[in-house]
Amino acid sequence: MRVVLLGLVLLSCISSFDGRQLPPPTTDIKVDQVGYLPASPKVAMVVARTATGTFVVRRAGDGEIVFRGKLSAPAADASSGDSVQTADFTALKKEGRFYLEVPSVGVSWSFAIAPDAYSRAFYLAMRSFYGQRCGVAVDLGPEL
Repeated sequence: MRVVLLGLVLLSCISSFDGRQLPPPTTDIKVDQVGYLPASPKVAMVVARTATGTFVVRRAGDGEIVFRGKLSAPAADASSGDSVQTADFTALKKEGRFYLEVPSVGVSWSFAIAPDAYSRAFYLAMRSFYGQRCGVAVDLGPEL
């Protein structure tokens, strides 16, 4: 039974967002997994050691390309020591769930573009602050 469950977990790691066989998301593409607001800047960072210069944004549901762009010139990132390129897709205003695909690098984790993209993160942060109150009985109740 454990072997079957382990196999299902491993299989889910190589499954796809959109029916196509996708590799697991790579850490070489850094997106805001919380999400982006439709009218705000949308930028991802790509580790430049294998990047080819172009990227696409695909809709997570069906893999349709909704945006094509070019990566910026490589620049040194002092914090990580990596050479990175910027993928700017600010012009994409469509709402939904998406992921970036960079040839020879891979695919990113999925992210949302929505007016309420930060709502869940805000709720969880505020709930955490409430739960850490000192000197007062705290009942977090069920998570919403």
